[in-house]
Amino acid sequence: MSNYGAAKTGLIGLTRVLAAEGADHDIKVNAIAPIAYTRMLAHSMESATGQPDLENNASAQAILDDLAAQYLQKLDPALVAPVVAFLTHRDCPVSGEIYTVGAGHVARFFIGRTKGFYSPALSMEAVRDHFAEIRDDTDYTVPRGPADEMSALFATIMASQPD
Repeated sequence: MSNYGAAKTGLIGLTRVLAAEGADHDIKVNAIAPIAYTRMLAHSMESATGQPDLENNASAQAILDDLAAQYLQKLDPALVAPVVAFLTHRDCPVSGEIYTVGAGHVARFFIGRTKGFYSPALSMEAVRDHFAEIRDDTDYTVPRGPADEMSALFATIMASQPD
């Protein structure tokens, strides 16, 4: 699965960079993370069903298969198409965003930045001692690109300077 994860993460970066590059030309770029019952998902499910307890219990396997089928039938790829159509339409107001889409459900997927912790003499112990603060997602931001992240970093540094 590492190759799949790396490819998906690369698409996030590609989407963000293409959106930034296309902005001056009114070109919008967004991405979807579809959840649909396709041949790829079917193959993945077949590979994952080798559970030892179920191999010798036909009735338990039948129940699991029936439950899976009930949910899988809701993952109609046609329910992804409306999101694709809207995100490619000229009236779409966003660019550089990712949406997860499946079974008629649509949600924005994003990577945020916490306020974090700052110490000009950062040590492993300081990271350990302030890890909850580093991870605290209260008042997180969603950087639009590297410039936003650098601005947040410099603002933190400047706020810590003596007057």
